[in-house]
Amino acid sequence: MGLDMLLTAELNYWRNWSRDENNQPTSTPPTGLLEISKTLALPSLAAEWRALLWRGEFALRPRIGYWRKANAIHAWFIRHRKEDDCQPFDVDIDDLLKLKAICQRIIDSPSQKLADELLPTKSGFFFGPTDLADPSTMERYLSYLRDTVAIVDKAQTLAVWFHGLENDNPAKPCWLSFKYHASW
Repeated sequence: MGLDMLLTAELNYWRNWSRDENNQPTSTPPTGLLEISKTLALPSLAAEWRALLWRGEFALRPRIGYWRKANAIHAWFIRHRKEDDCQPFDVDIDDLLKLKAICQRIIDSPSQKLADELLPTKSGFFFGPTDLADPSTMERYLSYLRDTVAIVDKAQTLAVWFHGLENDNPAKPCWLSFKYHASW
């Protein structure tokens, strides 16, 4: 048991679908889908795309990142939500970039004082260690921050690609959202 946390994306891309004489979908994936799935190491996107063709919509929900017992990161998300109810909630890319900047600042100048000020730990049932005065806890904390920077980089790469997709097809509605979910 422990604090498990996920960041997922939801990519929605509506299209005019058609079927051939054998009732097979004839639509192709959005430009760059296969390339972005390789870049972000999200191999399931291509398989999910084929399955979604039959529904007439493109709504993929890949996992962008996973943390375990990163209680300071969880506390940051909850401060933006105001409620810790183990339900997924939307997170804006701009907020993720703010989190990345906080993490990077602490990584660049690691100190317990700065960590306590910018991104304090949060105690809780099965949330992991919180005493940053302990060197092993501080190293684990910094590892979570480095993981967070990498996760937000993935989300940002996906958002940039998706923004280009929106601009390529302004007549076809599409949207991208990110969701955070924690359980323990």
